[in-house]
Amino acid sequence: VSVANASEDSDYWSAETQAARASVVSNIVQQLGLKRASVEDQFVFVEGKLARYRIHMGSGNIHIVPGNYLCIVPENKTKSADKLYLPFADTDAKTSEVISKILLLHNDQRIKDETILSQIRRTEQG
Repeated sequence: VSVANASEDSDYWSAETQAARASVVSNIVQQLGLKRASVEDQFVFVEGKLARYRIHMGSGNIHIVPGNYLCIVPENKTKSADKLYLPFADTDAKTSEVISKILLLHNDQRIKDETILSQIRRTEQG
């Protein structure tokens, strides 16, 4: 995946990257038994207890269905993690980000961060 599109900051992602990322995410969702998550085209749909979410696998952007944006920003990498290189490890940080968001939102009833919860509640009220 990481070789198909070397630029993580780009808004562009190739068809190869999309297909590879969708395959990885689909397999992980299946292996983890996440029955309330599904991959459709370039999105992952996650049915949480509080809301339904759509995650774009290219950007990692999240929308609360039917359309409100949910801002969850990944934590910055530590400098020591950047120095470690494992030739067999997947270096595609966006895939890791998408998977972590799937796991978080699949169990949204466990979220304690008020910033995230207030965004979800805003959708419930609107």
